[in-house]
Amino acid sequence: MIMDQYMSNETKQVIARIGETDQLFLENNSPELALERADLRLQLVVLSHVLQEQLHFLQEAIVLLEQAR
Repeated sequence: MIMDQYMSNETKQVIARIGETDQLFLENNSPELALERADLRLQLVVLSHVLQEQLHFLQEAIVLLEQAR
């Protein structure tokens, strides 16, 4: 991906972990996993410099936190 060269290692690690936890969600979801998935998206909110991305990841985190309840 062209944008890949502009991502920090931290961002790449968070995105990789999101992929892992999303796969785990398909196998067996738990409140703890939902919290981790939400936390990862909140980390992307902090790492992103694009408002639209921040809003998107924040909305995803909210949904995941609601599921964890």
